[in-house]
Amino acid sequence: MAREQRKVYQRQPARAVLLDMSPPMDSYTCLNVHEALTSTLCLVLQHQGAPSLSHLSITLLGNYPKCLFPMQPIRSNAQRVSAALKCLAQEAQCLVGSAPSSETCLLDGLQEVLAQFHRLSHNSKQALGSTPSQVEVTLVTGRREETVRERLTRASDHISLDQLRKICVVSMPV
Repeated sequence: MAREQRKVYQRQPARAVLLDMSPPMDSYTCLNVHEALTSTLCLVLQHQGAPSLSHLSITLLGNYPKCLFPMQPIRSNAQRVSAALKCLAQEAQCLVGSAPSSETCLLDGLQEVLAQFHRLSHNSKQALGSTPSQVEVTLVTGRREETVRERLTRASDHISLDQLRKICVVSMPV
């Protein structure tokens, strides 16, 4: 039973969170996103047994993409996750309401996440089976979902989507 459970979790994709801090994102919404992410990651880190979230990356999108936590295993880096979340709270307050992120910022953020995942997969070839084969991206934004979907469709023409499992857009209208 435990062996079957491990195989299921090994097939879980790596996760990347892109946080779009451009208008209409406000500080209240940003604080809620920070609290939700902190609570979720605390639960993941406290869970005993095979991790359902093995690898993670956190990137802020403002005037340019800023990686707070590069793609890496989450369990062995609990202190770094905590530091990234503290940095997220500080950075988010500075970035909220800054200049709108451009389409190139979103594209650069996606490319950075995919490059991190590519490096992770190639560096972990010795430990075959311990690295996810795909990455799943969650984009949290204050923009309308249709607008973001159009941007992502245009951006998808310029990047390799081979290892991308899916992009989930979480639109939090302000």
